[in-house]
Amino acid sequence: MKSKKLQYIPMVVALGVLFNSATALTNTIADQFDGIESSDIRPSPIDGLHEVTIDSRIVYVSTNGQYLLKGELIDIASNTNLTRERVLELRRELLNSIGDERLIRYQAENPHTSVMVVVDTSCQHCKKLHSEIQDLTANGIQVDYLLYAPAGPGSVSWLASDAIWCSSDRKRALDRAMLEKKIPVEEGCTDSAITRENYEVAQALDVQGTPTFFLDNGRRIAGYRSAEELRREASSLRQ
Repeated sequence: MKSKKLQYIPMVVALGVLFNSATALTNTIADQFDGIESSDIRPSPIDGLHEVTIDSRIVYVSTNGQYLLKGELIDIASNTNLTRERVLELRRELLNSIGDERLIRYQAENPHTSVMVVVDTSCQHCKKLHSEIQDLTANGIQVDYLLYAPAGPGSVSWLASDAIWCSSDRKRALDRAMLEKKIPVEEGCTDSAITRENYEVAQALDVQGTPTFFLDNGRRIAGYRSAEELRREASSLRQ
């Protein structure tokens, strides 16, 4: 999965094209972004704006093709953040597409919820979180790690992820990388495609730092949280 990139960053961008049909609109918008297809474009709740999906993010483009808007749509009558609801929907779809084979799972004895955590083996707060993993599982929270190397190919985290994924005992290898600060490399270990796949999905999820938590409902929590804080967050989903 390759993350789609915005070619235009400013709040409002003049595209300078007039459209005679919805097909011409979607085709031309798709041409403006790397990796955007016509299926990523649909009418928004506001006349005159089209919604454009970029991975798990949303922007809006005017029907006449003149403006691009980055912001949130609020339904005043229901006090609903329509953009946020749509982003959560997209994020859940993306999270559900991640197979178990790309995660390292710490199973709770009596799980009542799960949390996916994007971690970097070079991140000190990730190491602190990992030292508290038993507190989470003891509170019924299943923890699924997605290893992410934000510095990219060739970085220490990338090499550690490769080594962990081709290890015969991945949990033990991860424990050593996190707690003993050792990169476990087994003889014959080769590059793992999972490292690159997880790198791309973390970018698609717009992960800005580690650790980043994703709850069952798609909510994202950035930054370190203690086991007690996560327990409260997870419990709120059941209320």
